[in-house]
Amino acid sequence: MNYSTKWLRLCESEEAYRMRQYDVMQEKKQLALDLEKALVEDNLTALRLWTALEPGIEILMPLLSRVLDLAIDSSDPNKIGLARKVLFQHKKDPGLRNQLQQLIALYLANNDEWNYRRIAELYTHLQYKEEMAAFLVLCRANDNIEIQEISDDYPLI
Repeated sequence: MNYSTKWLRLCESEEAYRMRQYDVMQEKKQLALDLEKALVEDNLTALRLWTALEPGIEILMPLLSRVLDLAIDSSDPNKIGLARKVLFQHKKDPGLRNQLQQLIALYLANNDEWNYRRIAELYTHLQYKEEMAAFLVLCRANDNIEIQEISDDYPLI
């Protein structure tokens, strides 16, 4: 069967990409350094590659606050979604779950409705029922009416 030249080039590119992916994954220490730098300089590309590479929890944990910041405080829907995907890859890790709780608590003090809504979305995405239940209690008790309304918008998962 004859394929078009464009299709053949695409297949060659995909094979080259997979080989480079393998090479990058062989040096986890360098990958961690590159991702740390890229999360500052070109975070959209860093997040796209991270979701494709799935480098492991040991790479995520030192960079968790930066990834979480992109998931909660970013104004770019693409970055928010990709950061959530990175976190979703490791949602079952108890260390991640515990650390997320501590880091999310830092956002609550700001009383920023944007952040509260992104936190509700994140808990829903990660399917963290206990955390979501406790979070909704905090929302209902908040002095800010818009934050209180979050508890009506996000029923328990």
